Amino acid sequence: MARKIIGGTRDVAIRSPASLYLGHGYAHDVDLPRINRVIAKIVRGIYYREFHKPVPAAMEVAGYIDPPMDALDPPTIKALLNRTPTTIGGTAFQYWHGTVDDRPDLAVFLLRFYQGHFALGFVLPEGNG
Repeated sequence: MARKIIGGTRDVAIRSPASLYLGHGYAHDVDLPRINRVIAKIVRGIYYREFHKPVPAAMEVAGYIDPPMDALDPPTIKALLNRTPTTIGGTAFQYWHGTVDDRPDLAVFLLRFYQGHFALGFVLPEGNG
């Protein structure tokens, strides 16, 4: 894994929005499918913690790091954020979750890492993730 991280890092020129040269920095190629699989595993664990049972066999778990803000309709995000988050490690990790009223096995999770990066997770019927 260390080789993959180091091998994917490269030196890049940093420019302002006006294209002014600001110096050099490092960029890294991100393996989004891999990160999304990790998010899905985190969601699976949170589901177990919250509902005291594993995700049902007929369901699948999907996870998405830094989803577009329109990935869920604003009322859904607002409803999740109005709930008290579960916080782990100070502010290192927080999550909110909710279920669909008539289908308590369907769930949505909003995750926040280090007060910055957001991720969305879903527990859905198989074939919908």
